[in-house]
Amino acid sequence: MQAPPRQALQPLLRYIQPHRGLLVLAIVALLTAAAATLALPVAFRLVIDSGLTAAHAGNIDRYFIGLFGIAVVLALATALRFYCVSLFGERVVADIRQAVYSHLLKLDVVSSKPPVPASCCRA
Repeated sequence: MQAPPRQALQPLLRYIQPHRGLLVLAIVALLTAAAATLALPVAFRLVIDSGLTAAHAGNIDRYFIGLFGIAVVLALATALRFYCVSLFGERVVADIRQAVYSHLLKLDVVSSKPPVPASCCRA
């Protein structure tokens, strides 16, 4: 019977723990990008509803600057999230690789040789 997913990932926690800061930063960037994505339609609505009327025609530049600002925040948050997730994954994999290599170097050399068949040793 297979272990539940949570128990199967338990051995990886010791490799994830040193890089918690990157994971937290990636989550913050993800939430910021999600908020900016949700704010884009509201900004478009303000540009269309308020900026295109004759009474508020002088304010249309402010609405477009706000819309552009939201787009910049979305782009920066998305780039930061991608960077953090990529760096986090690379560091965790590098730590696992280092642990595997150090374990292999500690093994006895005799244990890594294949067994010799008995038929080739007979005279």
